[in-house]
Amino acid sequence: MTVKEKLARGELVLCMGLRQARTVDTAMIAAQAGFDCVYVDMEHSPISLETTSMICAGCHGLGITPLVRPPSHAADWISRALDGGAHGLIVPHVSSPAEASDLVSAARFPPLGRRSVMGPTPALAYKGMPLAEINKTLNAQTLLIVMIETPLGVEQAGEIAALDGIDMLLIGSNDLCTELGIPGEPDGRRRVQKAWQSARRRRHPRRRGAAEAAGRSWRALHHRRQRRRLSRGRGARRRSGAAQARVKGACDTHFHVFGPGDRYPARDPKLRYKPPFAPLEEYLGWAEKRGFARFVFVQPSAYARDNSCMLDAMRAIGHPCRGIVDVDEDTPERLLAEMHEIGVRGVRVNVSPVHPPEAGLAERLMPRIDRLEARSAELGWQLDFLLPGWLTEQMLPRLGALKVDFTLAHMGMFLAKDGPQQRGFQRMIEMLKSSRGYAKLTGVYRMSKTPGFSDARPMAQALIREVPDRLIWGSDYPHLSFAEQVDSDQLLALLAQWAPDEGTRRKILVENPARLFGF
Repeated sequence: MTVKEKLARGELVLCMGLRQARTVDTAMIAAQAGFDCVYVDMEHSPISLETTSMICAGCHGLGITPLVRPPSHAADWISRALDGGAHGLIVPHVSSPAEASDLVSAARFPPLGRRSVMGPTPALAYKGMPLAEINKTLNAQTLLIVMIETPLGVEQAGEIAALDGIDMLLIGSNDLCTELGIPGEPDGRRRVQKAWQSARRRRHPRRRGAAEAAGRSWRALHHRRQRRRLSRGRGARRRSGAAQARVKGACDTHFHVFGPGDRYPARDPKLRYKPPFAPLEEYLGWAEKRGFARFVFVQPSAYARDNSCMLDAMRAIGHPCRGIVDVDEDTPERLLAEMHEIGVRGVRVNVSPVHPPEAGLAERLMPRIDRLEARSAELGWQLDFLLPGWLTEQMLPRLGALKVDFTLAHMGMFLAKDGPQQRGFQRMIEMLKSSRGYAKLTGVYRMSKTPGFSDARPMAQALIREVPDRLIWGSDYPHLSFAEQVDSDQLLALLAQWAPDEGTRRKILVENPARLFGF
């Protein structure tokens, strides 16, 4: 009887975790000690994929089920671990149904997922079987366990558990309690208990309507791209609005890409979010169908000043593009010239948009801004600012005096709840009228918390009315920290509401970006 079968029968299964032991004889030790399975923890150990595959092979001959905890959600980690002989995966840090459905897509063969077909595999002892039977057998045999380790995951545990292809939820108590601010206190917390109870209700086979609910959740959330193509409800209305905003030759002036974590690791020591796997191909699958033909990459804060992921994507995109990098003020001229050749046209000055007011911060930024201004002037580059609203207001005199073009992300990050009459926002508008600056109509969800971002509409329309020649639009894909609350179609539809006149949208989407970025 397999581990998956024992679990389905409610029987006890004993599993031995491996972090430092890296030899194939660990399978023998596990068997002699009475364990049912071994799981190789690649997230918290230096164990390689090659060693993992050898350990899995050692398990097969002893009746031990090999499980693997991959270091990331990347599809190549998922498929290679399974192709290497793992009978199941324990995937960490799953916080949403969308993330879980992507894992199902990577781990399951059609019709449940999109796992690439290998043929005879070590998981089946290389048995010669018809390909359809191999896929069916592996789909039934593979155990997919997702770890709930964040408050967001707790809130959505029921929806995650309801997805067809997810076999088990594992509460990662250490990370979860750390996220909740109660490290080392995993017991007796209502929110953890709520996740467990919610998951049980959604998966219990005797609960009326459970199967139908699971089916509905699966169809609605199976994959990000499929989800965006749904032709009902809000999705259809968003796409309709996005189609209305469409303008030939449009430019998305603010988006990010994230590659596989093993190739492009996060570099920011004060990381505010878990970097997603958001490859260029997925972004283009949306953008090209919405009529976008020009693109401006922006370096995400997670990579700090390692611009390699973005530069690689710029080389591969196959469309006219520009890039905004994050570099040291004294970066060698040779490297800047190489970046310019690829299409880089600016440098980012990035302060967390949720940074609380801090005396003296504006003054401490001045040396970097002064140096980057001089170097950008030599290259014909611009400066791109992401600042909290309070800091934007403090910086307005310096920004207005810049001798190079510059942009302000997210409408300067002035909070929508304070309205368009707030002093800093009005001063920004006046500054834009007489400077080389542009405001980005981006990231509205970062400045507004009302349904439909309704309180941001007066602010966007004030900008459109006062400085239409100084505005550009960006999707802010992949909507870091907000991906489960908003999508790019919704944001593009908002532009159609803010600027119903096609001529105005043409300025924002085509003419202004062409002038600013030299397309």
